[in-house]
Amino acid sequence: MTYFVFLLVLVLALAQVGCATIVCGGSQKIAVESVPQGAHVAIDDQMVGETPLVTEVSRNRTHEIRIRKEGYDEESRVTYKGNNYMLLGNILIGGLIGYAIDLSTGAAYTVEPDRFVVTLTEAGGDHQETKSRPEGAAAQPASPPEDRSPP
Repeated sequence: MTYFVFLLVLVLALAQVGCATIVCGGSQKIAVESVPQGAHVAIDDQMVGETPLVTEVSRNRTHEIRIRKEGYDEESRVTYKGNNYMLLGNILIGGLIGYAIDLSTGAAYTVEPDRFVVTLTEAGGDHQETKSRPEGAAAQPASPPEDRSPP
């Protein structure tokens, strides 16, 4: 009988922890780099340091990353929540309780992408065309101005 109670307590204790929470935790490291280096990085409107940097963010939400440096245009990027496949371990071990724990701690998710490399553009530079065309596409020549003189 004592062995049965011990085994029951052990199984219940293990069921209280989610698989992804054990393996990954509720936060994840992301890397932010810039060209040129030394740009200020703010994540969710909180200054976290200068590039290059590695910092931890919560897994259970999206994040806005802003990179700025004096003399350059500010750039921003957004992360999204991906699926953490460690969550599937709950099918084998944690059950519904483990699944709920992983969802509540954020361990059920991953932060995507986990690395940003941003090339800053000098302030006032003509960069609209470069930003709007797909990578590798050739620049289109500007159209000549329309002749609006009376006939």
